[in-house]
Amino acid sequence: MNNLFSERPLQTLLVALLFCVPGGSAQASGPMLPEPLLAAGGESVSRAPEFYYASELRILAEKYRAKFPQIKPTSANGSKATALADETDYDAAIREKVLNPPDVELARKQNKEARAFLASSPDKEARMPDEYPSEFRDYHVGALAYCRQDMDAARKAFDALLARPPAERHYRTIWALYMLARMEGDAEKTDADKVIARCREIRQVAATGFADSTDCYSASFRLEADYNDELAGELMLWKIAQIPSSEIPDNVFTDFSKEDLEAAARSPVWREITSCKLMGTASAGYVEHGAKACARWLAAVEAAEVRNPSDADRLGWIAYLAGDYAAAAKWLKMVAQPTYLSYWLQAKLELRAGHRSFALVAMKQCLRILPNQEFHNEGDQWQEEILVSTGETAYADKAMLALACGNFRESMTSFLEGKCWLDSAWVAEQLMTTTELKTFVDQQPWDLSREEQALKFEAETHESYGPLFVLGLFGYDRARIPESFYTYRLRWLLARRMTREDRGEIALRYFPKWLCPEALTYFKSMEMGRNTKLPKPQRARAWWDAAWLARVRGLELMGTEREPDNAATSGQFDAPPTRKERLTGKYETYDYASNKSLVKVVETPATKLEKQRLLAIPQAHTQRWHYRITASDHAWSAAKLLPNGSDELKDVLQSAARWLIKMDVSLPFFRKFEDSLDLRCPGWRKKPWATGSAPWSGPLIEQLEAKDRAEQEHREAKYQAEQEQREAKYQAEQAALKQQREEADQKERQKESD
Repeated sequence: MNNLFSERPLQTLLVALLFCVPGGSAQASGPMLPEPLLAAGGESVSRAPEFYYASELRILAEKYRAKFPQIKPTSANGSKATALADETDYDAAIREKVLNPPDVELARKQNKEARAFLASSPDKEARMPDEYPSEFRDYHVGALAYCRQDMDAARKAFDALLARPPAERHYRTIWALYMLARMEGDAEKTDADKVIARCREIRQVAATGFADSTDCYSASFRLEADYNDELAGELMLWKIAQIPSSEIPDNVFTDFSKEDLEAAARSPVWREITSCKLMGTASAGYVEHGAKACARWLAAVEAAEVRNPSDADRLGWIAYLAGDYAAAAKWLKMVAQPTYLSYWLQAKLELRAGHRSFALVAMKQCLRILPNQEFHNEGDQWQEEILVSTGETAYADKAMLALACGNFRESMTSFLEGKCWLDSAWVAEQLMTTTELKTFVDQQPWDLSREEQALKFEAETHESYGPLFVLGLFGYDRARIPESFYTYRLRWLLARRMTREDRGEIALRYFPKWLCPEALTYFKSMEMGRNTKLPKPQRARAWWDAAWLARVRGLELMGTEREPDNAATSGQFDAPPTRKERLTGKYETYDYASNKSLVKVVETPATKLEKQRLLAIPQAHTQRWHYRITASDHAWSAAKLLPNGSDELKDVLQSAARWLIKMDVSLPFFRKFEDSLDLRCPGWRKKPWATGSAPWSGPLIEQLEAKDRAEQEHREAKYQAEQEQREAKYQAEQAALKQQREEADQKERQKESD
């Protein structure tokens, strides 16, 4: 009787296909959300969004949350639980006078001996101990015959139990019915209808008040599900509705046979589950393969002659993934009650038809009813592919459509809601006027606590890359980024823009607190350099101080978040030429199959208003590292105030020339400083400065190098400490696992000895 009441795993083929697969990173349909979306001509806007299998299945499961209210998620099972229930029921039967043996203690002793005999797995010649005649003895006789594989004798014993008057079989009626149901399933030629009928009889009898101490009611559902695919699917969804999304088994691409697809298409519940699966497996890595699978699935649904399907919205997306947009429109018309999926599909189809404003309206409707979706990335936080929730993708699509309609503020806001910082920053810098951007920023809640939260997040995650590096570019789970951090970045973006526009007094309000001292020094130095009432040497030094800060802090003080500086990556990488692509309506891509560069048309061409904004908003400099040019301009202003031949003049002009030497536009600027050195400091080439000996730049360079060394040492020390912590944690985990194995082995030995 060790597992007479244990839960049997679902045996249907579809359950096996969905759950018995190796785990892997969550798959999604359509491309992984690119960074940024506006790059490569914004081609993602017409593609299918990412649909995560776990999220979609959880949404589907909500319909089944209350379908089986009396089922217990887990039931007691195993020989110990059965023996305890048997003993408890026997005591209750005596206490309530259902059993009236002449010698109560003898009856209890005999009942206990019978249970021990059954638990000992006796051989066929062993005879069961005597026991007081009752429903309990009838059940024990049947259970012994079942264990000995004598199904005829077992059935005879259970039938005899059920033939007793109802008052004499209160405790073992449901047990006997469950065993008969199990025996129908164990028969050489199983009749699924008989198993199902027995399971339903169990539930009917349980409803009349017969005792069910081992919860055969719940077990009957699980047993029936082994032979009833529809119930198996409903139970699976019911269970999924009770657990977090993170515990839903992962999903990988699996080939279905034609027979599998036809069987699933005929079942309403498995049709919905299969559609969720295909939506979640036609991912970027399997676009062609997934499209073919989607087409095969649609053919199976058509062959099943499904009428008014409840999952018409998902079938529409399956058609979209297969590239059959006419079929997608056909399924969309069958949607009885609009869903977020149907509105989203409508937006995609309207966009393909050239109806941008209608597409934007549909996308807004989608977001109004978009359900909250949990998504957990339990893998490596620095994995190559970033996992983005469906909700974030929806906001990103709305942002793209708003941009296509010329709604710049709405586009920027939606990009922020979709956590697409790079695209939001591009709109903020390229399409929003400074006044519009300032008005928007001033409307965002901001106080010291929010800045502290943003700075704390920055300190925890950005140390290795510098404070400008935006997390999320290389696959980091963006759900961890607090909203305050985006406001913090937007304020900083505005401050740098105002600095470029020489509006320092206002810019200071929006710089991060840690950068304010240097920003204030920069603006005061500029003010002093321009003050003609001050002595020339003082003004020259002020201009030099401004030049130095523009060079070493130029990215933080005046760099663009996107092109050309790409401060979002601390200037480590080139930004995509989005501005050029939007103005020309074309973009360049590389086709690895043909090994050629191709020129394509952008998916949603810029409106006339967008082009006007791109051309009207001042661009201080259009080349990368433009702040070096600003720094050299300040140095030139300082040089004009210094006497010819002075060491300070030589230092200033040489430093400025050095700053420009690696820039693409450096030649004319560089020659300007060289010519000035030749004219004002003859022989300067023959006496190069020794390290640190230049009067103004020398001490500053030494300070900078010392700071870099200290930061490097700090990073190395921190890395070493983290390595030691990881090693200690690993050793502790190994020790704990060893102890668990030893305890398990000890329990097993104890069990064998008992």
